Amino acid sequence: MGVVDPFSVARAAGLELTGKPEGLTLTDGTMELRADFGRMLPRLKQGRLQQELLVKAARAKGIERPWAIDATAGFGEDSLLLAAAGFAVDLYEQDCVIAALLKDALDRAADDPALATAVARMRLHAGEDS
Repeated sequence: MGVVDPFSVARAAGLELTGKPEGLTLTDGTMELRADFGRMLPRLKQGRLQQELLVKAARAKGIERPWAIDATAGFGEDSLLLAAAGFAVDLYEQDCVIAALLKDALDRAADDPALATAVARMRLHAGEDS
């Protein structure tokens, strides 16, 4: 099967993917949806990060380089928490529209000094190959 175009898939669903200054946006003309890691910055502060239930549950002592797989990545928020806690994370997202929004969020976050270290540990696998 060939490469699936997320813009065509969104249009077929009656939606539109558009590039905006804030990032790639999915809209129906009245509401907008975009992935944005910037709003998660308060949760990534060191004292608060260690209190996140996901980070507590995933913590394993004695593992030098922890690795996690997020098999239903969505907008990558769980993966970001784990990456900020030091995990290397492979994110898998089958829906090409959601994967496009997530890729855009990862690209923008890589340019943000507050997020760059964490997102450098995250690797997206998108579409049917995932």
